[in-house]
Amino acid sequence: MTKDIEFTKYKTCGTGYHWDENSSHPRKMNAFVKARYQKCIQLLIDKIGSFEGKRVIDLGCGDGVLTYELFRNGAESYGVDLSDDAIKYAKQKHSSLGSNAQFFVESCTDTHFDDGFFDAVISSDVIEHLSNPSELLSEIQRLLKPNGLAVISTPIRFTEHPLDTMHTIEWFEDEFKVLIKNTFSQVTFEYSHPVIWYELIKRSSIHRLGVNVLSYFMNPFLNVGGWRFPCMQYAIIVKT
Repeated sequence: MTKDIEFTKYKTCGTGYHWDENSSHPRKMNAFVKARYQKCIQLLIDKIGSFEGKRVIDLGCGDGVLTYELFRNGAESYGVDLSDDAIKYAKQKHSSLGSNAQFFVESCTDTHFDDGFFDAVISSDVIEHLSNPSELLSEIQRLLKPNGLAVISTPIRFTEHPLDTMHTIEWFEDEFKVLIKNTFSQVTFEYSHPVIWYELIKRSSIHRLGVNVLSYFMNPFLNVGGWRFPCMQYAIIVKT
């Protein structure tokens, strides 16, 4: 059986590096990552209308930056992650920002919450790290209330082996649809992050800086536009 690959970026990049990527600093920010968070939030809001009075969990929350966006948009927000260091950082950062989000060190595939506890679930770029992704889908199914909503994001597969060495698996678009539909019957799919812009930011730090500055006015990763090949795919799920 394939094993999960250890996520070591907190060791190499520093705990809290996602907060830098989601900042407005032109050199520290990452327009690609910011767009991914914004897209996940917007897809949920488009369906749920408002987070006010809604319980929402960020499965695989890491250092809590996406969980904070949920809180900032009015959700009663929760986050779980296996990294003790990441959760410790998330608690401290949220406290300093006046957030009352709750965090727990536990697996996103086996949480302590009661069945049907959440109105919505978000899981951004987590499923590709798991050797048994169906376990995550089953846990999302268990956690959601009837008619609850979930958004799952993951990169689109382009290479024989995962492009990111810390990814256990990546999926072509049709493969991802089959995976999700094995658990959920009511689901739609959306796409973002044109490959051309991803290639550009990978060319040099100057190109990345230019795209970061452009994102102050219009983040080119947020939508596919007229480009043929996107990098990111999203499953938008309604529990029936």
